[in-house]
Amino acid sequence: MPMLNGSVVKHRVAQLGRGRDALRKIAEATDIPYGSLRNAVGGRQELGLPRCYTLAEALELTVREILADPDGVPDLPPEQPKRPKSPPKRQDKEQDRKGPRRNTVGVR
Repeated sequence: MPMLNGSVVKHRVAQLGRGRDALRKIAEATDIPYGSLRNAVGGRQELGLPRCYTLAEALELTVREILADPDGVPDLPPEQPKRPKSPPKRQDKEQDRKGPRRNTVGVR
């Protein structure tokens, strides 16, 4: 799923002059949930390709203009978890358990 070029989308929304809640109005017009659109414009979430086409049509832009350019650099693969080199240490050792201190005052 592609990432949006948030600055292009914000600039175009401002150019269209849809008022204070412009992004919310665009979301309603395109049937894209407002939270998803806000996150996509902010760069926190990817937007599906069909929604990108719908958004581009509403903003009167091409899809290529609203998508972020990855500069030909592929995404890094996700980092795989590493296995521990040795078994985990026991948490419950008998030697470490200590009871309350004895009262030794006056005892002989």
